[in-house]
Amino acid sequence: MDLVQFGSYIKELRKKRGLTLASLSALSGVSHPYLSQIENGKLKNFPSPEILIKISEPLDVRYEKLLKAAGHLDNEALHDYYEHDVKLYEMITKVLKALSTDGYFFEDVQIKIFETFSENMSFEPGLNEFNELYLEYLRYKEEDEWDYIDVDLEEDFIKYYNYNTVLRSFTAEFNASAFDWREETLNKLTELALERINSSESVEASKKELSLFLEQPNILYKTHKLSKQQIKLLESFLDTLIMDSQKSKKIALTLFDQGNSIEEISKIINESPETIQEWTIKENK
Repeated sequence: MDLVQFGSYIKELRKKRGLTLASLSALSGVSHPYLSQIENGKLKNFPSPEILIKISEPLDVRYEKLLKAAGHLDNEALHDYYEHDVKLYEMITKVLKALSTDGYFFEDVQIKIFETFSENMSFEPGLNEFNELYLEYLRYKEEDEWDYIDVDLEEDFIKYYNYNTVLRSFTAEFNASAFDWREETLNKLTELALERINSSESVEASKKELSLFLEQPNILYKTHKLSKQQIKLLESFLDTLIMDSQKSKKIALTLFDQGNSIEEISKIINESPETIQEWTIKENK
């Protein structure tokens, strides 16, 4: 793949996501002119891994796939260097999604997010001033009036600290010296996500409990340590179960709409009448 072909590939990915160059620039932190040069094949060299990791998330493409397309993984040494970072990136996206909804962090984790990233956020106009005001705001709440809410500051928080800005900051310093900080940060956020999952206040996050748990080392089943291959097989099995359940639900609802009784449907798809009744009640709400 040459530079022109690579540019066409990036352009195709962007259009598939329904993004303009301006919106891709805003989401990735890569300048509009530079993205334009990429797509038009005007660069002298392929974009660096630092650039590729920033655009991979908004383009909804695996970082490793972009590395291969740009020829960076032809070098075995470079592949080894970035392999660990690819895994970190995959894990941080999963954890950040568990801590947020529609790109915004849940209220009960916002202070932890601020404490974790305030000294390592990528530069944004007004960010330093906001950090100072938000620190004063937190001190006031802690010392004087915990129930006090500053609406303007809370709105500014989600502007500076959201899924995209935090992910961008996590991947901004792409070098060996940043590995330790990223691993430590990932561990902190994983613990935070698991705490939230185990809390009765977190119904939304609890949907991701098993997927996060399976990322942890030394998982045992009846005293036997599961290998990475066994965990992947388990995930594939669970995915198949979910897909089969979704197919059964679709068939059941179709048969129900056609006038079949719940008992008849139960015999056809081999599912319990109670489950079928629950599906039909939810569908009709």
